[in-house]
Amino acid sequence: FDLTPFQEEVVVSSTVFAAFVSSLCMGATLNDRFGRRWAILFSAFVFWVGSMVLMCAMNYTSLVIGRIILGLGIGIASLTTPVYIAEVAMPSMRGQLVTINTLMITFGQFFAGMVDGVFDTWFPETGWRYMLGLAGLPSICMFIGFLNLPESPRWLAGKGRIREASVVLMELRETKAEAEIELTEIVQALPSSSSSGSHPKPSGLYNMHQADETTSLASSSSSSSSKGSLPYESDSSLESRSNSLDGDAASQQTASTAGRWGLPKLPSHSSTNNKRHPGNAFDDGNAFVRLYIMLSHAPTRRALMLGCGLMAVQQFSGINTVMYYAASIYEMCGFEEVTAVWLSGFTALAQVAGIIISIFLVDRAGRRTLVLYSLGFVTLSLAGLAASFYLSRVTSGHVELAVDGCQIQPATIWDGVTAYCYDCASIPGCGYCSGACIAGNVTGPFDTPEAQEFCGGNSDDWQYSTCSGGNGDSSAKNPF
Repeated sequence: FDLTPFQEEVVVSSTVFAAFVSSLCMGATLNDRFGRRWAILFSAFVFWVGSMVLMCAMNYTSLVIGRIILGLGIGIASLTTPVYIAEVAMPSMRGQLVTINTLMITFGQFFAGMVDGVFDTWFPETGWRYMLGLAGLPSICMFIGFLNLPESPRWLAGKGRIREASVVLMELRETKAEAEIELTEIVQALPSSSSSGSHPKPSGLYNMHQADETTSLASSSSSSSSKGSLPYESDSSLESRSNSLDGDAASQQTASTAGRWGLPKLPSHSSTNNKRHPGNAFDDGNAFVRLYIMLSHAPTRRALMLGCGLMAVQQFSGINTVMYYAASIYEMCGFEEVTAVWLSGFTALAQVAGIIISIFLVDRAGRRTLVLYSLGFVTLSLAGLAASFYLSRVTSGHVELAVDGCQIQPATIWDGVTAYCYDCASIPGCGYCSGACIAGNVTGPFDTPEAQEFCGGNSDDWQYSTCSGGNGDSSAKNPF
């Protein structure tokens, strides 16, 4: 569509902004109300719709609309998928599977870069439509795959559907004992339910030794009930058994659970049957109340600030911008469009290599060490990228004379005054010849006194759109 630089920025950033909004405003609500499985199915459908809109885009507006729809699906999926993996995976494999999820994302970026290179080579005019439309294929695969996957047992337990959570855990864990122990831990971690809740929940907490008693009671009734193969006969039976806890023991258990999860200590259920307490705000679905409770609790606040701070540093470092604009950066360095697309794919491969290395080092070196070293390497990489552009500019040739129309250009973080060939070649209709920035086109300078003085009628020294200096050819696009 022959987009302007500003339009290119809108097309790229609209997806990121839409993903941010959807993960913040839609993702949590969908996860809490409909569950992880349905949230992922919905995100896959939205992603497919966005891909189809992009493939059929007829103008700049439809392109932005498609990117926004795509971002909505990305935001929900990026929020839900790691949560689902962590809640469904076996405890011994959770960390590995979450890391592998990130690895697959970066590998997908590399694979997409290779596919884009193929389409751009074979179909120079229409290849971009195939690139964008093909993104709907992974969403179809994910949608079909999740149709046969179970809901998160932790979400089921949080909604009071303990028996369904038990069935899921029995299917996902190697032994019945592992499923029972994990279900016990899940129920213990649940906040006490309120009398005004919109759905039934376990009204008490129980400790580990009572899980064995519950299991034996369920097993003893298996001869007369087809449900006996499950660790819990029904939600009501679990509730009645958990209600038999002593009040003091329940208070201690609740306090222990709250400490483990970094939440404010909550009073026992026996003392709050007719009263609401701050902990029950987690059952209300009010995101602002939840945020207030987390910020008012010092340990939770510190953990939240640390996690959000690390993510903010990662985003503000600008490394994602480098990845998004990798092809454009390579074009700025003088590579052809097709070559730049291929190189951007191999740039994504570097991410894959970094994650593979981190998988092997995370347990040996530690999380904190890896974070510090990776941020250090990011800083060095960005500094090197900036230095390469700066050196390309200052070694491209000094401008001694700039005619009207070639003397200055709009700029953001520099004065815009034409001082080097790099600056001159980035101005439409201007070119560089023997120290002068004068008017011309791709064939040569216009017949002007300045051209006669500096070029002498010889167009061999004429440089238009590119400049050759100490670092070789560089593109006319000025990143400054």
